[in-house]
Amino acid sequence: MTDIDPRSIDIDAMVEQVFLGTEDAETNDDFHAALVIQADKIRLIAKACELTRVFVRAQAQLESAKMEFEAVTEPELRLVSAWLDFLTKFVDAPTQLHRVTTIRLCLPLVARYLPV
Repeated sequence: MTDIDPRSIDIDAMVEQVFLGTEDAETNDDFHAALVIQADKIRLIAKACELTRVFVRAQAQLESAKMEFEAVTEPELRLVSAWLDFLTKFVDAPTQLHRVTTIRLCLPLVARYLPV
């Protein structure tokens, strides 16, 4: 998947695939495993998100939010916590526009905590 140009992907369709890959997860360990299995896909989505105008414009706020998140979240919990935080924001988004923006702002943080 690393050969794919991130500008050519359908971010929303790929996120839906990630959702499907995590739908059977019930515990933090299940979520962790499901996300790691999809690491290449999540990283590609994150690269595409980082190219969006909304992400570029929000970089300073995102960096501040990342620092706050890391200050209160243990390193071994960051991947699942970032994912669950993203899901909460996605589900609670009042409109489709907010959901689309949530994906573009939150998925790069999830990707950051995937194991190498």
